[in-house]
Amino acid sequence: MGGAGLPEPSDVRHPRTALGLSAEGTRMIWLDEDGRQRGYSEGVSEYELAQLMLEAGCSDAMNLDGGGSSVMLLRDKAGALTAANRPSDPSGQRPVPVVLCIRRSEQSN
Repeated sequence: MGGAGLPEPSDVRHPRTALGLSAEGTRMIWLDEDGRQRGYSEGVSEYELAQLMLEAGCSDAMNLDGGGSSVMLLRDKAGALTAANRPSDPSGQRPVPVVLCIRRSEQSN
């Protein structure tokens, strides 16, 4: 990114999931934008997604997914996985066979 490789502006908006890295390579930024939900979120174009990632401090980023399968799960205080966003499918979260995740390892010193 950094101005290079940005998609052309567009009015086509969808839910999207993206991953980016800060210029220093010390931060990983995950973003999930809801969409297709009138009055809540219409989604973003690929260009708008790139702008959001730049605003979040990313120097490099990629669009990973979009549409109804775009969901971000986080563990709650009890350890259960819960959706951090509002998936666009009226029936709720889709079963998706492919995921990208970060797992925190407990290291003893």
